[in-house]
Amino acid sequence: MSQNLSPISPLKPLNVGNVVSAGIVLYRSHLKSYMGVALQGALWSLLPFLALLPIGLLFYGLFSPDSGFPPLLWLLIPVWLFFLVFCFAKYLLYSALLARLAFNDLNSQPETVREARQQLNTRLWSFFWVAILVALLMLCAYLGMAFVVGISALALTFILVNLIGDIAASVIVGIFVLLGIAVGLTWFFSRWFISEVVLAAEDGIDIGRSVSRSWELTEGSVWRIQGVILIAFLITLPLLALTNYIPSIALTQIEPASPTYFVVYGISLITSFIGWIIVFPFWQSVKSVLYYDLRNRREGFGLKLRDS
Repeated sequence: MSQNLSPISPLKPLNVGNVVSAGIVLYRSHLKSYMGVALQGALWSLLPFLALLPIGLLFYGLFSPDSGFPPLLWLLIPVWLFFLVFCFAKYLLYSALLARLAFNDLNSQPETVREARQQLNTRLWSFFWVAILVALLMLCAYLGMAFVVGISALALTFILVNLIGDIAASVIVGIFVLLGIAVGLTWFFSRWFISEVVLAAEDGIDIGRSVSRSWELTEGSVWRIQGVILIAFLITLPLLALTNYIPSIALTQIEPASPTYFVVYGISLITSFIGWIIVFPFWQSVKSVLYYDLRNRREGFGLKLRDS
């Protein structure tokens, strides 16, 4: 953590633009340490896929046309799956570590990366289960919305077909279904958006409480949260385009399986990896400022942002 920081005046509740601006200040003040944490998290996310290479070579080398693969070799599959889950949990831990570092700096209680990691290591699997719980909740929300929107779409189709005809009715109902599900998912996503930040920042809190606390803090703030997400996305869009979108588009113009294709594909993977390391700490900084602002609005924190 940077040590030459001086606090500025306590922040009042922030508007959408100020949340993002504060996230930028926080990100720039700790660029080196935050990117170091992001690099470690990214490497953990890559390990399971790098492990597939020797496993694939082992399967290839031990394959026999007469007897197939040795039975014991199949044990590598559940071992790899456990390794995949473990690495995903480690990735989530480093994601939460970024959030905790950012939050505690806002709270004028800065920690070093080592100190923050020691606090979070015991909650490794908690972050994993929070992610699983939020995913399951989002799935349930989607299924519920799909049912409600589907029933509404049938009723709307019956009404519109008699009024404006089949084709026009199909277009309107299709737009209604897409907007209904998109708006619904956006609303639920916003309510659980800061779940892992809650678990990272607040001591003595369990998995279920972190999710329910996110729901409580975000009440009445869904559109502010979406505004923050939109502005942050627009800020990172040029870098994402350069490191991810443009290389991906270039791949579509090259003949698959050609030497050039694999070279461009490798470059695309590398640039995407670099782009993620740069962008992800910024997102976690913005998310931490958003979480702190929500707490400030509902609980009256004395928020101080530290600038270099």
